[in-house]
Amino acid sequence: MTANSGNRVLEGVLVVNAPDDCEDQAFAAMRRRVLADVHTQAARALVIDMSRVEMLDSTLFSILSETARMAGLLGARTVFAGFQPGVVSALIDLDVACSDIESALNLEDAFELLRALPTESDPPEDSPQAPGDAEAETPPEGTPPPLPSAMDPGRGRD
Repeated sequence: MTANSGNRVLEGVLVVNAPDDCEDQAFAAMRRRVLADVHTQAARALVIDMSRVEMLDSTLFSILSETARMAGLLGARTVFAGFQPGVVSALIDLDVACSDIESALNLEDAFELLRALPTESDPPEDSPQAPGDAEAETPPEGTPPPLPSAMDPGRGRD
């Protein structure tokens, strides 16, 4: 962790408190610290705790959104946790594009969301089944049955 940054790494996840003052400089400084910590700690994910933020305008949200995109380029998935209802309402009233961010109700939910991520050792859902799996042995509909092999004990019986 960067000295005196106030950021902490838990389970490979960098947890950051968003500034509670609504100044561009505070959010820009947070972004610099976060990106440095994501890089030096090789964090796989970033959780930005928004629970202390009571007011957020489109400029500050843009800094946060860009921070999430930058962390993504460093290999860390970002989840925002704990948005206050007034902040959410203001962002929608300002017509701020929020569709590209992930959010959770609180820090616990953010960690649950991140734990649900497949690990590098998990095969992708659309990957072929391993030999011997029942689904891999079932041919697609309309495919003729395989021809019997010389090793097939039922060969020649009819």
